[in-house]
Amino acid sequence: MSGLWTVFSKEVKDNLRDRRTVLSSLGMALLSPVLFMWLMSFVLEQAISDLEESVDLAVVGADNAPNLMAFLESNNVSPGEGPEDPEQAVKDRDHDVVLIIPDEYGERFESGTPATLRLVYDSSRAKDSEKDYRRVRGLIRGYSQQVGNLRLQVRGINPAITRPIQVDSTNVASPSARAVSLLGVIPYFVIFSVFMGGFYLAIDTTAGEREQGSLEPLLAQPVARATLALGKLLATAVFSAATLVLVLVAFSYAIEFVPLEQIGMSVEFGLDKVGTLFLGVLPLVLLAASFMMIIASFTKSFKEAQTYLTFVILVPTMPLLIVAFLAPQPQMSNMAIPSFSQALIINEIIKGESIAPELIGVSVISTLVIGLICSLVAIRLYQREGMLG
Repeated sequence: MSGLWTVFSKEVKDNLRDRRTVLSSLGMALLSPVLFMWLMSFVLEQAISDLEESVDLAVVGADNAPNLMAFLESNNVSPGEGPEDPEQAVKDRDHDVVLIIPDEYGERFESGTPATLRLVYDSSRAKDSEKDYRRVRGLIRGYSQQVGNLRLQVRGINPAITRPIQVDSTNVASPSARAVSLLGVIPYFVIFSVFMGGFYLAIDTTAGEREQGSLEPLLAQPVARATLALGKLLATAVFSAATLVLVLVAFSYAIEFVPLEQIGMSVEFGLDKVGTLFLGVLPLVLLAASFMMIIASFTKSFKEAQTYLTFVILVPTMPLLIVAFLAPQPQMSNMAIPSFSQALIINEIIKGESIAPELIGVSVISTLVIGLICSLVAIRLYQREGMLG
């Protein structure tokens, strides 16, 4: 037992002395949530401000539709004089959108026949041109429907006759559940941090020591190779667990600065949920540490191990994109998949919904079993002579 503690403490101290390694692994756990939440906050605030700000609309033939101009002005649109060549003006970015009202508009409007308007915009400029186009088009459609309803009422016809079926929708999703659809990449960051937390230590304790020539003297010590491997494995797992704690705490603070309430969403991410999420993802720590040690043990240099592990880590993290975009529900069939099941648990906890204990049990047991198998393989690899290169 003393030998195991000696190896464990040695690896932990050596890793802590390497400031670049600590900053690369633990620093990412702190910065990634902050940067992501800052980006999310910026996007939401920009979207909210876009809805509230006035639209400057160039109009050709504004005198042909004075009522329409008044309607647009009442909806925060500022009509202005249009250019002589609307298409060229939009191409040259002199105007984002140009509304063209033909001279026959008034005559057709008075006669009750469809009056055609034309909007000129540039769909490649989604931030300004297409955004304003969609807003103006929606207002014109609303004006058209309003005029159509008034025409029916004048003729003694109930406008509801044009809507034989009306659908009322009731959204039973809680504000937290709706927020998960927006913050669906959180499981990816959390689980990816588990692997990155022990990434460099898993390499340094295998390929790194082999490359530096310190592995052979270490194996010559009067300590069983299985004990050496277990000590290195536990040290790697500790750093993965520490990174997991940091990324969860960072998310709990960073998410408070995202203006979710302004769009009818909310997320409670207190320290109690941090603890629950930590316990839900913790079984993955052993699997991540042993999996990375197995891959690194087959490499001959630090750089080679770093290259291989960078690609290999994509295997357990790629399924998380399915969780982010498709939002599957926890089931017996998918809760047995490591990393995937942890991502589902994270989503359910963030939504504030309960998850069946048997589903959590399947996730924990399957992840631990696979983790123990990988640990035994990693320890077994340390006992082969090929470990020295």
